[in-house]
Amino acid sequence: MIYLDYAASAPPWSEAAQIVQQTMLTQFGNPGALHCAGGQASVILQEARKTIAQLLEVRPEEVFFTSGGTEANNWAVKMGCMGRKRHIVVGAAEHSSVLASARSLLAQGYTLTCVRPGQDGVIAPQAVEAALRQDTALLCVQAVNNETGVLQDVAALAALARKNGTRYLCDGVQSFGHTAQPLHMADFISLSAHKLGGPKGVGCLVVRYPNEIAPLLHGGGQEFGARSGTENVPGSAGFALAARLSVRALREEQQRLEALSAAFLSGLRDAVPGMTLNGEGGPRYPGILNCWFPGIFAEEMVLRLDQKGICASPGAACAARDPKPSHVLLAMGYPEQRAKESVRFSLGRLTTAQELEDTVRAVQAIAGKKTR
Repeated sequence: MIYLDYAASAPPWSEAAQIVQQTMLTQFGNPGALHCAGGQASVILQEARKTIAQLLEVRPEEVFFTSGGTEANNWAVKMGCMGRKRHIVVGAAEHSSVLASARSLLAQGYTLTCVRPGQDGVIAPQAVEAALRQDTALLCVQAVNNETGVLQDVAALAALARKNGTRYLCDGVQSFGHTAQPLHMADFISLSAHKLGGPKGVGCLVVRYPNEIAPLLHGGGQEFGARSGTENVPGSAGFALAARLSVRALREEQQRLEALSAAFLSGLRDAVPGMTLNGEGGPRYPGILNCWFPGIFAEEMVLRLDQKGICASPGAACAARDPKPSHVLLAMGYPEQRAKESVRFSLGRLTTAQELEDTVRAVQAIAGKKTR
């Protein structure tokens, strides 16, 4: 199998998988219990919190473990803008968990402004500044787009939000462990372990002002009283280790992916005349490539690649079975037909040059049959 869907879920680091299993078998106590088994589990949880905080350059008490990025985004949007301010600014190409959360607040009297990126996928800071108002409670713009790999200027956006007295949610799910973007400058940061080789079902929300956010989940008062529910101790341990390994390898891996993606794109362009990279021209994370193959529906390309043992995606994994075209590509101003003919290839630490050469040949064969 050739796996080119890292943006959906990355293969786990073997060390992270081992520590999850080890923790499940040996540290199974509830971290809220008073006995020694609970105390040992609590120590593991707090060490994982410290590790992630150190990697992000934030304080441990600002890190709240969640079930993943979707919960973190829902929590930040729905609870992070509570107060007298009733306006939200959202990037039009945000992950669906951010967009849907923001839209859910319209029924409560909030107003929403969506800022569209250019065809290069970049949201201009000037456009964000124009959208901000005195009553803007929250700005939501991700660090790396999950479908195109386009990077946003996190530092500039954080500065604009702070100047306006607005909280800034930065969805860092596709950035943490992959890029050197200054995520710590945001007021809220959402992360997910399985995007960087950790276990599924665990992530975190980083909150710069932890006393100002209301709980999304009520109950036993875990996570400093902010997020109830028994903590996922094995998942948190695996998350922390995968994060440490990913950050340690970040610079070398980014250079390797830049070389691989450049060769892959060159091969695809030679193999399929007219193939175009969506979001070309803007700053990009090299591990995510969104390619337009004119005249070939993405679903057909993905299914035919799957028959050849190659895993790719027509867009975000959470929308893979949705027949509607990608909202990300539409927000960038591309026509609906182009959005329906675009495939996402996402590379990672186990991707090899040979696998990409084999994928180019497979794409060429599929495209050749389609255009005859």
